[in-house]
Amino acid sequence: MNWNLKKNNIILFSCLLSFLNVKAQSKQDFEIGLSIAPAINSNQVSGNDWEAYLKSAKSEMQNHYTLQAHAWVKKSIGKKSDVQLGLGYADLAFERLQSNLLFLDPTYKGIGTGVIPDKSSADKRITYTYHFRNLQVPVIWNALIGHTKDYRYKFYSSAGLVFNVLMSHTLEAETAQGYLIDSQSKFQLDSSGFTPNRLSLNLQIGLKCVYKLDKEKSIFIQPLLGYFPFSITSENTTVNPLLFQVNAGIMIPFDKK
Repeated sequence: MNWNLKKNNIILFSCLLSFLNVKAQSKQDFEIGLSIAPAINSNQVSGNDWEAYLKSAKSEMQNHYTLQAHAWVKKSIGKKSDVQLGLGYADLAFERLQSNLLFLDPTYKGIGTGVIPDKSSADKRITYTYHFRNLQVPVIWNALIGHTKDYRYKFYSSAGLVFNVLMSHTLEAETAQGYLIDSQSKFQLDSSGFTPNRLSLNLQIGLKCVYKLDKEKSIFIQPLLGYFPFSITSENTTVNPLLFQVNAGIMIPFDKK
């Protein structure tokens, strides 16, 4: 009877040690980190009304440069892949440029009287920035495709989905340097002409390079190409952002003390 009790205790203790060992290993499989990402946005805006408006307003589309920031949790899946879950901020902005403007050419409601008010020889250009500021939840799968002999560098292919929640949408305008309208160079406009969707989804594909600084810390660079297959606006005019970003960050073990 005593032997059976001792035997059961030994088995229980062995199971507990195994559980703690598995738990410790799973903790080591988790990493947390931060990154920033310079990005370039090139939105595809389509619709008959929009095309006609661009021509009538002497406008052309331009890329917009921005900076994203994310916090990450990474979970290893075996030795050759991992899942990278993030929470961050991104502005899916695009720009429209009005150039070669002349006296009485239309601008936008809220900029002076809505037309160019003077005949001066100044450089009359106005850049409109359509901001779509989002809270992001990216989910990225990274698959190992190579490494150096000492495993200091590892290279991955990356693919994933990003869930976006719109926080704010604004339209801002800025005149060319040295040119003022009603003594102003910057304008915060009431309406953009778009009806943004609260939720949106985009796809991402790219590469990732990880460099091991020491036994615990690592840094990474992750260029990604993103595309929104569904418009981020409703109504007739659609907006499908296309963006290129480069995540650059640092990761540390989750159980680091």
